[in-house]
Amino acid sequence: MLDSIQSPQDIKQLDLDQLQSLADEIRAFLIENIQ
Repeated sequence: MLDSIQSPQDIKQLDLDQLQSLADEIRAFLIENIQ
């Protein structure tokens, strides 16, 4: 899902389940790339 976000408007159109999934992807990405 992270690859499909191109603008803030894309995020505004997501429902709560999709937002949770996106947040999980962002968290995993940050953990993987910062450590």
